[in-house]
Amino acid sequence: SDLFGWLPPAAGNRGVVLCAAHGYEELCVHRQWGALAERLAAAGMPTLRFDYRGTGDSAGHDEEPQRLRAWIDSVHAAVRWMREQVGVREVALVGLRLGGAIATLAAKELGDVDMLALLAPTISGRGYTREMKALAAFSPMPENAPAPESPDDIEAGGFVLTAETVEALKRVDLRQLDGRPAQRVLLLTPADGPFEKRLAQHLREQGAEVEAGPFDGFEE
Repeated sequence: SDLFGWLPPAAGNRGVVLCAAHGYEELCVHRQWGALAERLAAAGMPTLRFDYRGTGDSAGHDEEPQRLRAWIDSVHAAVRWMREQVGVREVALVGLRLGGAIATLAAKELGDVDMLALLAPTISGRGYTREMKALAAFSPMPENAPAPESPDDIEAGGFVLTAETVEALKRVDLRQLDGRPAQRVLLLTPADGPFEKRLAQHLREQGAEVEAGPFDGFEE
């Protein structure tokens, strides 16, 4: 496979696939993400963390076409590997920020994900791209940095979202998901505003059992 991942040893039958945040947000929690994998493995759950195609140590780069599709397909490949190579009987996806949206879309397509945990998930891709534009405005590039390929590209914290990727993300809205992504969903959010309440309600309307609560310490 062209994906790079880490699998702490564990002998249980319930596997966990960690779907990381993207770009600068992933860097901020990289060590904690690894520690989460170790804790889950220590509790008897084989836990895979991996780099999406075109990110980290996986093959490709972030300026290739069809990035959103490639990220969703990366989750498909990770789940398939856990079932075929590790032999787990159940799979839970844990998604952080943009990884929450990616995990949800992948789970909906797969149809056999048992549990889905969403940690401060990106609910609206349009809102996410606005946040990345704001981050880019507060982190200007060095004078000698190469210019973006397109004026509609977003380069935030040293990571590029191409104009094509931005347009694909703008079409993502978890509140309009058709069908449940998993039977059981854990939704932890830093706020309890209308977006978050609407997502929890929508997932319940799609037939999912939803447990919602606060994401304590998210800002830190």
